[in-house]
Amino acid sequence: MNKAPFTRFIRPLTALLACVAVAASTAGIFPVAMPEGWDWSPSSPKDVTAVPAVPWTAGLQPIIPFVTGANTASRQAAVDGNGHVTVSGSQASKTATKTGGLEVRSAAFLSTLAPPPANAGGAGDFASLPGVSSGTWGVAGTTGAFTWSYPMSARQAAAGPTPNLAFAYDSSSVDGLTSSTNNQPSAVGDGWALGGAGAVRQRFTPCMDQGITGSYDLCGNAGGQQLSVAFGGRSSQIIKDATTGQFRLQKDDNTKVEYLKAAGTNGTFDGGYWKLTDTEGTQYFFGRNRLPGWTATSPVTNSASTVPVGAAAATQPCAAASFASSICQQAYAWNLDYVVDLHGNSAAYYYAQATNYYSSRSGAGSRLPYVRDSRLTRIDYGMRAGAELTTTAPLRFSLAYTPRCTGVDCTKGNDMPTGMACAATGTCAIYSPTFFADQRLLSVTTQTLLSTGTFQNVDMWTLKHSMPDPGDGTKPALWLSSISHQGANTSTGVGGAINDPPVVFTGRTLQNRVWVTDGLAPLDRYRIDSIKSSTGAVTSVTYMAAECSETNLPASPETNSLRCFPQWWQPTTPIVQPARMDYFHIYPTASIAVSPGPGGTDSTSMLTRYNYVGKPAWKYADSKVVTGSGGSQVTWSVPAGYAKVTTITGN
Repeated sequence: MNKAPFTRFIRPLTALLACVAVAASTAGIFPVAMPEGWDWSPSSPKDVTAVPAVPWTAGLQPIIPFVTGANTASRQAAVDGNGHVTVSGSQASKTATKTGGLEVRSAAFLSTLAPPPANAGGAGDFASLPGVSSGTWGVAGTTGAFTWSYPMSARQAAAGPTPNLAFAYDSSSVDGLTSSTNNQPSAVGDGWALGGAGAVRQRFTPCMDQGITGSYDLCGNAGGQQLSVAFGGRSSQIIKDATTGQFRLQKDDNTKVEYLKAAGTNGTFDGGYWKLTDTEGTQYFFGRNRLPGWTATSPVTNSASTVPVGAAAATQPCAAASFASSICQQAYAWNLDYVVDLHGNSAAYYYAQATNYYSSRSGAGSRLPYVRDSRLTRIDYGMRAGAELTTTAPLRFSLAYTPRCTGVDCTKGNDMPTGMACAATGTCAIYSPTFFADQRLLSVTTQTLLSTGTFQNVDMWTLKHSMPDPGDGTKPALWLSSISHQGANTSTGVGGAINDPPVVFTGRTLQNRVWVTDGLAPLDRYRIDSIKSSTGAVTSVTYMAAECSETNLPASPETNSLRCFPQWWQPTTPIVQPARMDYFHIYPTASIAVSPGPGGTDSTSMLTRYNYVGKPAWKYADSKVVTGSGGSQVTWSVPAGYAKVTTITGN
């Protein structure tokens, strides 16, 4: 197998399709929380629909409509490659209204606590931790997720690894969005991940769940650190041997896992970072931040994303005599930033970070900074180990970003929260960390170093986005409308020598939340239903219809054999309410049709159908220690797929 160390491979159920000219790979750099145990093709949780939290002020109680009183399962919104939205099917017969900005504190905390960040209407929670243009598609495993990848070709390094950067779509990442997850899309778009990097991630739990009263801070895990890694076509939990103290991959493939420390180097309390060495001797560093030979005038990679974390027990990092003294900066993500192969050839990854603040200990503590968003901005490769900071890299990927609503019609709203940004000084009524992005990926450019010491563009991919209205009363989510490829004029480095027609994506909404007429949002999300390639070939996707409804729900989570799964979440607006369990749909792929498009006189359209034998199986969430009330909210929410899937391909 071609070892693509920077790419999370998509595993197709079938490999037909030499005729589709549409494209990529995966990985993830955007923090997004998924239901426990979900594992999808892009290696990062994808970062997501945004519902703004508007701080309440006297006289300001904006009314937000939510559809209710009618089953709108047949209502669908469609978005084309230009961002135009059309709605078809039944419409709601009546609407209910809720106070969108009003935040009423729980009586128990009325005098001391502000409510956690709003998840208005059940559309997501920003407090959750946030992973040649020819296309390939597939259906992942026995779960039926539609996957599509678009790799960006780059000049090969003279020696050593060449990054396999790519855009990767996975419909199961959209299925996995619930009322309890951070539902803001990645900088690429809803359902997409930027592949080719990787990260080690750490989970934290609310201190309140561990008996720390009067606090919305994050704390370590009572059962020990919960760590996972995704990179180079693999993903696994990281397990610590209690006897030897050594780390290993749960899916052990003899990769050596080391946690190294260099105090004061990456913003974490101990300067800790990860080094993984595979069986071929290639070393991968995560969160190192300072490359070999670093000096005070050298750049850093900004690869460690940190957040203040307290210690609820003496066994947790930074434990101290008081809870207030135990809060320290810990990494929730160590991003891949340095790779060295067996022969000393290297590559370096650089990131940009967005910082936010919150008032710790429910306002009684200090104003603390944290990284709310991190994005890959540059990859240098074709270098020699130890010379990365003294010699200019011969080859480079450059990634450009722009504000999410720049060049995008946001008249119907956007997926960025309001009222959650705090500065280092001034008023701040946000009492817990929130994670959100305000940028979208604009372009990716490959570059080559010239003898003059300047870089010349080689290839450029430009992304076009929209903010289509989902039609259910919630806010739009960033949608990838098209990808355009341009080959630069290599004699001048500017202008276009070749401009391919864009690859265009159209989508259609499906309800994530099983519809119940309770005034909460059905959480409609767009999924790709058609892809038009640069040659005119069209790939059309049909998903299975929703099986669950208000009158057709599983008898119990443990006996569930329907295409929906349970998830606990807690409404916080307009008032803090008790935790509740709702069901959320999954939509396996029913069929994929491929039409050759114009000029395909001698070509034949192909149809691939999937027959899922039996009923879907569900697994209990992975074993872990869950303190407080959270233990009773772990449930059968992990998709185990079908026992057998048959594929029928023909014309």
